[in-house]
Amino acid sequence: MRVTMLGEIPVLRPTGYLVGGEETDELNRTLFQILSMDKPRAIIDCSQVENITSIVLRGLTEMRTHFAARGGRLVMAGVDKKITDLVVIAKLSLAAEIFVNVEAAVAELVADRN
Repeated sequence: MRVTMLGEIPVLRPTGYLVGGEETDELNRTLFQILSMDKPRAIIDCSQVENITSIVLRGLTEMRTHFAARGGRLVMAGVDKKITDLVVIAKLSLAAEIFVNVEAAVAELVADRN
């Protein structure tokens, strides 16, 4: 997984499959590191994610709650139709914050910070 910064916002770019293995553990470790920031904000760019399980999605929505409790936001971007459908099927559409692409997510997080 690659992590880049767009201004002050970390963008996590996992690839392949997020099904609960090492790649998911790495994502979680990185998110917990970001949580130590003041008003943590992060974007998970899912444009290179081929598949994700509902269990991992539930974990990400729980992580979003941790971010919100610290005054921050965790959002997803670049989510394809297959993953969007899974969000709806798993009844997480109200708990997940999804943007069309990273640029739209950054614009929202920057505007929210001001």
